[in-house]
Amino acid sequence: SFNYSFGGNLCAVVYNLVGQEVMRQELNANDGQLSFSVADLQGGIYFCTMLVDGRAVSTQKFVVKK
Repeated sequence: SFNYSFGGNLCAVVYNLVGQEVMRQELNANDGQLSFSVADLQGGIYFCTMLVDGRAVSTQKFVVKK
């Protein structure tokens, strides 16, 4: 899970290590906590990028261990 606080149209996008989009979630609130299941992801390194009005404003790395 990730905490966020941004204004505008928010979207969280998860990319794998080679830059392929593997998950996308539209967010309704300007601040809060984003939680999503990684059950469908293979083990590895991923990046969660927060987009505000289509522009990347924050990226966090996370690791899925299986």
